Amino acid sequence: MHRILLCTDGECRSAEEYAVSLAHSTGAELVVLHVVDTKLLSRTVSHEVFAYGRQEYLSYVSGELEREGREVLERVRRRAEELGVRVRCVLRRGSPAEEVLREVEAGGYWMVVLGRGRRGFLASLRSDRVAEKVLARAEAPVMLV
Repeated sequence: MHRILLCTDGECRSAEEYAVSLAHSTGAELVVLHVVDTKLLSRTVSHEVFAYGRQEYLSYVSGELEREGREVLERVRRRAEELGVRVRCVLRRGSPAEEVLREVEAGGYWMVVLGRGRRGFLASLRSDRVAEKVLARAEAPVMLV
């Protein structure tokens, strides 16, 4: 039985559609992974809020990022189920590249699909670094969409 891993931040719908279609046409199980980037969160937020209320603000932002991640996973799950694709969704916190590689290592995947969003220059640099790490170290073929 083939398994496909889709790693998505919700910005690249074409990668999501590609992975769902590939799973549908091959009969593979689709695992959808979304990672809340905790390092990026702490670096960004730490400079915005100082001593008073910082922890509460971090908790709020983290909760919102997780909520958005669950919405992305739910959207892809619904689309996959419409086509009869077996799908499992995974939400993790940590370094996106490391969490993707951890999942690839543990999951025995036939294919990994990564998407590049259209979020602007700095975000695309971050996404390129994640893709570069995954391409260099993944033990499965990687499709960059």
